[in-house]
Amino acid sequence: MTIYFKACVAICGLSAFAVAAGQLGIAHASPARVLQRAATDLTLKIDFPPTQSVRGRRSLTCRSLLETDVTGSRDKFLTNGIEAKVSHGANDISIVLKEPTSITFISEAARKSGMDRGDDFTVVRNDDSQLVAYLFNGTSLNSFVLNKTNGLAIWSKIRSTFPVYDAPTGGTSYLLCR
Repeated sequence: MTIYFKACVAICGLSAFAVAAGQLGIAHASPARVLQRAATDLTLKIDFPPTQSVRGRRSLTCRSLLETDVTGSRDKFLTNGIEAKVSHGANDISIVLKEPTSITFISEAARKSGMDRGDDFTVVRNDDSQLVAYLFNGTSLNSFVLNKTNGLAIWSKIRSTFPVYDAPTGGTSYLLCR
């Protein structure tokens, strides 16, 4: 089994690589060797952000703090296996509560690709403590959960297959909303 240290080495630096290599019993190995031998869990940790209530807000801007991506493919030119990546957040989102049963949701990546209108998610719960919504568009299932007490949220997107990869993919963003 191969676990990729690329994100950790890039984000945490070579000292994290050295610790990981030491834990695997290959302290004098190159990063490429660690990539081949690694069979351990990886964690990317950031400080807990200052939070605030978002109760009563009808629109939110959410900054991605951490993101995960999981994908698989048998194709040797793609992932040639199952690969998971954890990284610092890059895909921020905006949300507008349209009516009691719907929110409009648009990611920064969608905006940059030329979309000017977001997707409508179905709200399944909206009370003083949380907002829960989902969207199934025929190919992917998106879910959004917001803790209104502290403004922290998670957006997930999963697919049973992705063009060319022919395997399930999924991604999650841990968000701070204001």
